[in-house]
Amino acid sequence: MFLFCLGFAVVALSQSAAILTVNCCALTAEGFLMDKMNLDLMRVAGGNGYGNSVNFIAGWVAILPLAAGALYISKDFAKAKIALLFFLCYAGLLVYSRAGLILALIGLPAAAVILSIAKGNVRWAVPAVVAFIIAVHLPSGGWNYYASGVGSFFGANAGEIDKPTSGDRLNKSLQDQSGADRAAAVRTGIAIAKANWLTGIGTGIYARIEPEFTSPHSMLILRLAENGLLGLISILILFAFAPIAVMRQWHRRDPLALSAAISATCFAVYAAAFGAAFSDGGLIPWGMGFGLALSCLAIQPRKP
Repeated sequence: MFLFCLGFAVVALSQSAAILTVNCCALTAEGFLMDKMNLDLMRVAGGNGYGNSVNFIAGWVAILPLAAGALYISKDFAKAKIALLFFLCYAGLLVYSRAGLILALIGLPAAAVILSIAKGNVRWAVPAVVAFIIAVHLPSGGWNYYASGVGSFFGANAGEIDKPTSGDRLNKSLQDQSGADRAAAVRTGIAIAKANWLTGIGTGIYARIEPEFTSPHSMLILRLAENGLLGLISILILFAFAPIAVMRQWHRRDPLALSAAISATCFAVYAAAFGAAFSDGGLIPWGMGFGLALSCLAIQPRKP
């Protein structure tokens, strides 16, 4: 697990370097959004991050709680761990995935609370990172970008989004069409899944019959569409394994197991609600990380 996290940190460094050499250094929601809307820049940076930024964020969601948990697992190299946690946080902000940041704001506080209770002490670096993410969105009206995306998903305020200029403070007129596109992809996925609910259309076939959206932006809908009812049940059981294991083994209060469970759960929520990496290049990194996280739940701590 340590080597996997280290490998992800190297990928994050590579992707961040591609962005920061062009525009150093964004500190507000406006700056991060401007980088995200530079499609050529994101394409170059994504090439360093498992092929594209979606693959990167899928792994990022699962790594952050583990990075936070490292502060509770041992006191060794505490300053290095804190620096790594802040760096990974900033690397995710550079890509500026709203879904990823929402899950980070769920996973990091969960890690801080659960691990503080389990270990009987508080590591203030974790709430400091949460405060930093929140502060990024306050001065330039970043919350408007989130509200616009949610509104367009549900059919309200759908319109073209304009690239903000250096003087644009992300005012309320800024509209985001991506929510409407995501909603259309979800509806299309549900229609395909309903038509093939028993056996599915076959693994890896979705993009061939739906070349416009290529995925339904939900791992649950994708599994139902491609693998039928049994495929959906299988992935639901897989996603439920981590929280069930924690509830059954709470008495252990092992920080590695708890961190891994939080990471696996955050990724499961991200994949189910927002979609995950569907390409082969994306499946390998998050699949390995998810498997390692689940394996940590089966490790029995040594008796003193």
